[in-house]
Amino acid sequence: RRPYLRYRGRKSLGWVPLKGRDLKREGDAFRFAGNTFRVFNSRPLPEGKIKDGTNFAQDARGNWFLNIVIEMPDVPARPIRSGVGIDLGLKDFATLSTGERLPNDRFGRCAAEKLAKAQRARK
Repeated sequence: RRPYLRYRGRKSLGWVPLKGRDLKREGDAFRFAGNTFRVFNSRPLPEGKIKDGTNFAQDARGNWFLNIVIEMPDVPARPIRSGVGIDLGLKDFATLSTGERLPNDRFGRCAAEKLAKAQRARK
């Protein structure tokens, strides 16, 4: 047995939950409870079964939105072509898993001297 919807105050925003089987797609419109609702498609809807969790929601300006949850097939992940591991260090800036070493140009030490001088001058 479903519980009753709780009382909401006058200033609370509207929200109408519905089951996926209650909503029917008719071209660019949707049919719910005997009424047809035309919707603005912000993006094309993929084909698929409409699931539970779909609802009508109202924002603070009084605009109503239809939030649809669609069951989609899993998309296969792209295969990994190749990868490289990176080890950051102090002596060498980075050492790659391929054996290549990137030298440390000591940018931090040059910048630290300028930063110390600027901080002493309160700039």
